[in-house]
Amino acid sequence: MDPAVRAPSDDLSYLALPAAVLAHCGEELPRFPAWVTRRMGTHTTRFYLASHAVLLPAIVAAGVLPWRAPQTPRHLEFAAVSAAAFVGNSVFHVLASLRWREYSPGTASAVTLVAPSAIATLRQVRRDGLRGARFAAAAALGSALNLAVVGSLWLDMPRLGGAIGGPIDSNAD
Repeated sequence: MDPAVRAPSDDLSYLALPAAVLAHCGEELPRFPAWVTRRMGTHTTRFYLASHAVLLPAIVAAGVLPWRAPQTPRHLEFAAVSAAAFVGNSVFHVLASLRWREYSPGTASAVTLVAPSAIATLRQVRRDGLRGARFAAAAALGSALNLAVVGSLWLDMPRLGGAIGGPIDSNAD
């Protein structure tokens, strides 16, 4: 092991955001695809599952990598990108609920779990040495990724082989 990289510690703070995001997805999944379809563009349950099959391993990696090697700059940047994106996700849920005057599925976990753990992750990467332009760039990239994801909600996403309302796609509220 490189002596500049410290071993994983008992500090599990980097793992809080992946755990919060998993809980958040559990809150979203039953109703979010139908809610998006009513308010924005077509977003099927099948598409939600396919997109999150890529997203969730990346989020877990963004927590595990800096926990295992917290002084590796790329790991800290990865964690900061992820955390900034999920601060934005939390803001989206709150603003969407206000905009449409109805609950956006995922808002409760976004406000109580995701936002606090994402902010804690941003603080932790700074304590572990990611500062200045590198921190700003990572936060900006995470914010841009969140804006791209939110913007994509207005698109009619591929049905991935299933019609809305099919067995995997029971978009019932």
